[in-house]
Amino acid sequence: ALGLDSAPLVEWHGGQRWYRVAPNQAEHLRGAARAAGGSATLFIAPPASGTGAAARFVPKFDTLSAPLARIHQALKHEFDPHRIFNRGRLYPEI
Repeated sequence: ALGLDSAPLVEWHGGQRWYRVAPNQAEHLRGAARAAGGSATLFIAPPASGTGAAARFVPKFDTLSAPLARIHQALKHEFDPHRIFNRGRLYPEI
């Protein structure tokens, strides 16, 4: 149904699915997850190629909706008001 080259490993009675896909299929998979009311997280990616801004980057986490982004920002500010810890590790803007 997703048009991917591999079959999923299904856990939690279908509530969680693991796919092995090429990096160029990440957005397709994330779009399908969003359309079904879910999200997709990247667990393992090939090393980035190039340096600086030219480096290939595939984000680990799906883009947050605006309400969730505000909640994440507020929590981050409460726990780390000086932005010392893990800047940009989960999301570039947080």
